[in-house]
Amino acid sequence: MNQKGGVSKTTTAVNLAAALGQKGTRVLLIDLDKSTGATSARGVPPTYEGTYEVMLGAAGIDEATLRWDDEELDDVTLPKNVDLVSSRRVLEGLEADLREKNKFADPVMTLGREIERVAPGYDFVIADTAPDVSCPTLASYQIFRWFIVAAVPQRLAVEGIDAALADLTAVKQARIPAGELRGGCMCMVDGIRTRLNKIEIENVQAGLPWEAGLFSVIEKSTVVGEAQNAGQPVGVYAPKHKIAALWARLADEVIERLKLRKRSAAF
Repeated sequence: MNQKGGVSKTTTAVNLAAALGQKGTRVLLIDLDKSTGATSARGVPPTYEGTYEVMLGAAGIDEATLRWDDEELDDVTLPKNVDLVSSRRVLEGLEADLREKNKFADPVMTLGREIERVAPGYDFVIADTAPDVSCPTLASYQIFRWFIVAAVPQRLAVEGIDAALADLTAVKQARIPAGELRGGCMCMVDGIRTRLNKIEIENVQAGLPWEAGLFSVIEKSTVVGEAQNAGQPVGVYAPKHKIAALWARLADEVIERLKLRKRSAAF
């Protein structure tokens, strides 16, 4: 989560999901962003039902789930143990479509009910959220049990974290159940630790609640862009690269910090 775009939210969601999958855990990745980053990163064409249909109540989440081991998906290759609920650009019209089709529909309750129904089949349910306060993003604040903020060593990224934390606080003040922050992930950090990098990392750390510290940082590398162009997570595209090892370490830290094991869902 972060209310600033370009801070590696999608990169974090996609690569963390793949790293967790490589460790043998079952992961459901849900793309809640109308920009469809987590979907296009997997090379999924905009022809499948996804989050739009689920939140509209037009499809169950199991119907909209693309499964990594489905041999009939010959136009899609998903990382091992990672299923995907894809997104399409039509998601940006969700609220207007709801008013037109059923003004009494509750997309938050609909999505939450569907996730709760399938969650026992997964060890982790991960959502890639948009950098805004649209309906899918607000739904995520109420549905998911924990959050990881994504950031890069830039001042605007810190401001985006502050805005996201303020939204979570507002949800709780309205006496609506909301998830808890469980840490931050810094990406695109220069391997040569400059004074500026150190200051920005400290700024991000200072903006997080004391109990939700930073996970290991992910260094900047051209292999991330290369993997994205290939439609693969780094751990699949270049499994022996040091960046793949960093994502694997992050997965271990997430498992340890959340104290989650097989058959327990995080959402």
